[in-house]
Amino acid sequence: MARSILAKANPHILIWARNSIGYTLREAANKSGIAYRTLREAENNIKMLSVTQLRNLATLYKRPLPIFYLKKTPQDLKLPDFRSRRNEEDLELLSGKINLKIREIYEKKKIAEELYKSLNISYKYDFIDLFTDNVFPEYAAKEIRTLLNIHTEDLRTLKDNEVLKFWINKIEQLGILIFQYQEIDPNIMRGFVFANTPYPTLAINQRDTFYARVFTLIHEISHIIINKSGIIDPFYSISNNRGKTEQFCNSVTSETLIPQNEFIKVIKNKSFNNKPDIEKFLVRASSIWKVSYSVVLIRLKESKKISKQLYNELIGELDAKRKKSRGGGDYYRLFYSKTSNNFLQLVFKGLKSNQITYYDTMKYLKVSYKVLNTIEQKFVWES
Repeated sequence: MARSILAKANPHILIWARNSIGYTLREAANKSGIAYRTLREAENNIKMLSVTQLRNLATLYKRPLPIFYLKKTPQDLKLPDFRSRRNEEDLELLSGKINLKIREIYEKKKIAEELYKSLNISYKYDFIDLFTDNVFPEYAAKEIRTLLNIHTEDLRTLKDNEVLKFWINKIEQLGILIFQYQEIDPNIMRGFVFANTPYPTLAINQRDTFYARVFTLIHEISHIIINKSGIIDPFYSISNNRGKTEQFCNSVTSETLIPQNEFIKVIKNKSFNNKPDIEKFLVRASSIWKVSYSVVLIRLKESKKISKQLYNELIGELDAKRKKSRGGGDYYRLFYSKTSNNFLQLVFKGLKSNQITYYDTMKYLKVSYKVLNTIEQKFVWES
């Protein structure tokens, strides 16, 4: 019987790759079909894996095979830590899925950066550092509305299912990439953002409601403008500097979605003494500014129109009633909703100008040749 060819993989990289995707040693052994003892000995530099076994691990860990032969462990992508009300065991199980999604979107950003250079595309990005997190939220929100050319009168004409697309189109005009994902519970991660140029990139959770995603979009735009990458976690800690940034971005988002000067005019001489009155106002305010009831409640609390206790009670009721959008349905509709329009334009421009091949295009978009042909026929890119 022919002997297996052994692979001289770096044991430190074997451990690093496994940890980065969130698998225990036992899980990795079971999923790869490699004996637990064999994998443990490979990670402890006692025994070498075969090339076939290493290839199986590379597929499982979603890493290129050559990376396991490097002398030094690669510098992995890092974002600020985030905290959640979930327990540590849940987070450990989810960490691999989170890391994988962040890595996937980051790889698309790096592809966009390369195409940006080769296609000689130019964006000013003069909105970066337009303000800092030390300014008043009202000032920052006004700057964002001016930058995106947002007017409440325009929002009123939109249907509920058009609001998210409206904000996405406005933001992508700045040379920003927006992706959506649905593999992670929004209670764990609402979104994340890479603020550096070219092509600052943000991702939002497709399992959230339309209006919740709009809130995350504006929150992430605030991150981009103050040039701070990070993960958008609904249960951030307020005991550190990152908490200060998150509080600022949340305040800016609320002010951007419902300008205080407009809100004051609407609530003037109104009382909110009982739930029916509040619920009626939530419907009206939501239709004016095209926001969630939660944002309206935040504004009512900030304006001291309702108590903190009543606010917490109503928010709790909304959380219990909220229905998450799960995506699904037509494959192509889902593909377009998850993929940045700017990214699609870049890839097809690269294909059209022979900067990349059809193979590259399929790899970048993660689609088959048949699907690519359909997408190419439907998608109209800029010449």
